[in-house]
Amino acid sequence: MGFAGRVATGAGPEEAWRVARRVEATLRTAPDGVFWDADRHGLLRRAWSLLDEIRPERLGPEAGRDLCLLFVAEDGGGVGVAGVGLGAVWGRFDDTFRALVPLGHPLLGLAGRPLAVPGVLTLERRPQLVVAAPAGAEPVLPDASSFARRCGDRP
Repeated sequence: MGFAGRVATGAGPEEAWRVARRVEATLRTAPDGVFWDADRHGLLRRAWSLLDEIRPERLGPEAGRDLCLLFVAEDGGGVGVAGVGLGAVWGRFDDTFRALVPLGHPLLGLAGRPLAVPGVLTLERRPQLVVAAPAGAEPVLPDASSFARRCGDRP
């Protein structure tokens, strides 16, 4: 399972870093508890339940109301994409990005801790990469020449 996101956006850099590492460490344990339900849907449910166990005050000054997360899980039957606080989601297929869902799709929505386990977008074909823009940001992919660098790839 892969994940990316942002949290504690109103915190200073040190607190935001601590909150992000806390969320990351919690989510990295998701595969440990899915031996009985090991498909992509079980893994995503486990990730959401782990996130729900983090007390709101441990998610920064907004108590998780600013949470934006993208999850991607894969099994032999396909890929599952889930998230919260997303404004747009793209998949790269054959080195070309395309929107995975139109504006208004349930995968897209406001930031914050979900009240219930979010649904899963199921893809039969595995994308080379899945990326998202957080809700409230301009939902436009950067140009191809700067995309890798803007995603943190520093060769």
